[in-house]
Amino acid sequence: MRGPKPTRRELDTAMRSELEQLVRRHTTPQQLALRARMVLACASEANNAQIAGELGVNVDTVRLWRARWRACAPASLEDFPIIERLSDAPRSGKPVCIAAEQVCQIPGLACEAPERAGPSNEPLERP
Repeated sequence: MRGPKPTRRELDTAMRSELEQLVRRHTTPQQLALRARMVLACASEANNAQIAGELGVNVDTVRLWRARWRACAPASLEDFPIIERLSDAPRSGKPVCIAAEQVCQIPGLACEAPERAGPSNEPLERP
């Protein structure tokens, strides 16, 4: 194929075996398993377009995870485990305005009889 060849990333045996276990495990979320498959494929001679076609994803997705894996490479597995390397980056946004205690009270309020709930015009307490 035309275009620049992406750099091949060698995986040591510990990383490779942990990625393969992650892919084979039935309890692994499919999003993480797909990312692990991408990283394993990036260690081969395949380019981004070939990997994208093989896995049924966009080329930009392969390019993104190849770059993220390359950025994490200097860190050891003890400092930065594989699961964290393959997880989504934290997102910015509005901070949570409902406390954990309030979230736990919601099912109880939903199952309670309306007569026992009290007046409906009382606002919830904000943290």
